[in-house]
Amino acid sequence: KDLPDDSAKVLELLAKPIMARVEFEEVKEKYESNVEDAVEKFHHRIKKNAEIIEKKILPKLLKYINKIRKISDNLNEMLQKLEDDKQRQKGLIRENNKLRYLICTTQNDLETYTSCSDGIKKFSEQEPKYSQALKQVGDY
Repeated sequence: KDLPDDSAKVLELLAKPIMARVEFEEVKEKYESNVEDAVEKFHHRIKKNAEIIEKKILPKLLKYINKIRKISDNLNEMLQKLEDDKQRQKGLIRENNKLRYLICTTQNDLETYTSCSDGIKKFSEQEPKYSQALKQVGDY
């Protein structure tokens, strides 16, 4: 206060950067402290969430995954059975078609046999006439 006005102004100007530096250091310490606290809280929260996931969620997920696997296995088994049934039906249809063919050919053969049999019977009935006619032709 005993200094002239110019000197006080010079000291005040020199003190401003020093005071600003002191304020900066205080804010920096407070910020760094807050960041460290936030990081620590974040790590703690992550650890806690990991424990919850490991103890509560994972067992349930594994249980559901196993159920889904069982359902999938059952569905695959059912699909295989359906495929087997389909193949079996194709085989039965083939066999059925073969039987139909055999029935048709047997019916045709039977009809042919019957008509031939009828023809032979008629010929047998007429045979004496033919024999006599053949004899007469042979005599000439």
